Amino acid sequence: MTKSKMVLNPGNGIVETICEKFKKPFSFVRIRFDVSLVVFTILSGFIIKGKMVGVSANILDKKIDGQIEN
Repeated sequence: MTKSKMVLNPGNGIVETICEKFKKPFSFVRIRFDVSLVVFTILSGFIIKGKMVGVSANILDKKIDGQIEN
């Protein structure tokens, strides 16, 4: 929970609201919220494109295909 009553950015505002609703500490909820966003992004990439997308995924694909040497 943040100590000030200032307007938070949207990501922290959502987490702060969840903390207040379920009476959980901010750090506990923030980590789980961030992990859920990563999982959602990976799953939506698989559903929409049929593969993992992004910079790291492209590097991994090229390394597997042999285009990048160690």
